[in-house]
Amino acid sequence: MLKIHQIFILKFLFLFITTLLISSVISYIVLKDIIIQHNKNHLKHAIEFMELDLKNVDNLDDFATKINEKTSLRVTIIAGSGTVLAESDADKNEMDNHASRFEVMASNTQDYGYITRYSNTVKADFLYVAKKVVYKNEQIYIRLSMSLAQIMYDFYSLWTRLFFVFVVIVIIAAFVSKNMSQKVVYDIEQITNYLDEISNKNYKAIIKTKYFYEFLQISLLLKNLVKKLSKSEKKKSKHMAKLRLVNKQRNDILSALSHEFKNPVAAIMGYAQTIQEDSTMPQNIRDKFLSKISSN
Repeated sequence: MLKIHQIFILKFLFLFITTLLISSVISYIVLKDIIIQHNKNHLKHAIEFMELDLKNVDNLDDFATKINEKTSLRVTIIAGSGTVLAESDADKNEMDNHASRFEVMASNTQDYGYITRYSNTVKADFLYVAKKVVYKNEQIYIRLSMSLAQIMYDFYSLWTRLFFVFVVIVIIAAFVSKNMSQKVVYDIEQITNYLDEISNKNYKAIIKTKYFYEFLQISLLLKNLVKKLSKSEKKKSKHMAKLRLVNKQRNDILSALSHEFKNPVAAIMGYAQTIQEDSTMPQNIRDKFLSKISSN
């Protein structure tokens, strides 16, 4: 059966670890969204810089390759009809028409189109960001994409550091809980030892709780109770002393009465027995013995 301080420590650790776990799950979701959003903004800004250089570009294939080498981003340039004009990570001639791709369609109605999906071309999950721009008086689409594996690698690297922080916090919490447990045990032992002394009628025993206010309040209440018990014990002792004195006086009286009765009764019995046994006793002696009996 668990002791009160053990129950307290276990519940404290349970609540603390549960709170950390819940906050960790929430932070996991939030951080993941933040990192993905951050990478979306990164791709968006990269497209803006590409758009600035686009007017000076003659060869889109070289341009896509150059951007890929500098940023490690996958670059796809798509014609207004959906034909792939340039691709940094695959053969553009083998790629399907991209006019129906969600991010391309979305960029027709808003500034940027976003989506996360699996790429059959490079066999990996990607985050895609596309924008419709003007190139040589024609509408084209610049699409940049980033591998989700890289995004999640960055996320897990951050999460690993946070996990180690979480472990350190748990260890510190366990240490603090152990320290608190030792203090609770100390105060409880002070109270139990004090109660043991009181049970042995040592009303001068000392109690020293020093860590928790609640135990200090208990010790003060116990001290007040012991004062009352001590006063009651003193009254009881005085009463018992009086009773012993009365009993002694009664015994002395009975002893004195017994002594006073003993001699006359013995004399009466002696004279009566002599008269009874001696039938030839002279009358004057008999009268004398009867007189003794009467006087006794």
